Amino acid sequence: MRWIILAALALLLLAGCGKAEFTSSYADCQGLDDQKSTDGCIMQQSIDSNNPATCAEIVTPLIKDLCTSEIAIQQNDLASCHAIGTEKVKGNCIEKLAKKQNNSNLCPTIADGNWRDICFMDLGIVQLDIRHCVEIVNPHESDTCYFEIAKATNSSALCHKLFSVEKADECFGSIALLTEDQSACLGISNQGKAQVCILKIAVGKGNILLCENIDEEYLRNSCYFNIAIRADEPEVCNGITNTTIQKQCINELERINANSQNTSLAEA
Repeated sequence: MRWIILAALALLLLAGCGKAEFTSSYADCQGLDDQKSTDGCIMQQSIDSNNPATCAEIVTPLIKDLCTSEIAIQQNDLASCHAIGTEKVKGNCIEKLAKKQNNSNLCPTIADGNWRDICFMDLGIVQLDIRHCVEIVNPHESDTCYFEIAKATNSSALCHKLFSVEKADECFGSIALLTEDQSACLGISNQGKAQVCILKIAVGKGNILLCENIDEEYLRNSCYFNIAIRADEPEVCNGITNTTIQKQCINELERINANSQNTSLAEA
């Protein structure tokens, strides 16, 4: 939702500032063809000079509010944010200051629901505080809040709080790989992905005992195969139940060792 709001505001700015980028002073803005171009030009000059007074010269209400917002953020001026008439622009302004000041107390003062959710999400992630995630209404922002905190704190328990099943699976999988803890893989609802998760951890740790926890024969065989090759242990190939793959495992190790010997002889 955040990008939709910002995109809409950006389009308006582009419409108003298309010709303004070639101007060099506030006076030059007065000679432009239409009001939006003039207002966009004044806004840019106001931001560049960090001068909120010139925002008052802007006629188009939304561009005036955007001008006030940008300078308020630059100057860390909360009062100017509250003076903005357009609720979405005001919400964006307060949200940016809340994040800038690391002040979650500002989030409840935002009237616009989207920006209030974004504020709680951003501060929740920055402060690693799930109490802010609880305040979020929109499922997407809520999931992002819990997900990012879960990854930052290596807490798979937080993955259970996500609304999206796919996002929850991603959460469990990410933490499992980060912590090399196969128990987190068990939280993944998609059994195929859960098995792949265990395989990756088993191979990464070189732990053949974890291969035994993989139910899918092909993935279990792949687990033994990869560990055998990485560890250069032919006996691990014996855990492979498919005779063809088992032979491939043994042959591959023999080939690797033969090449290694030939290289050593050549260097000698």
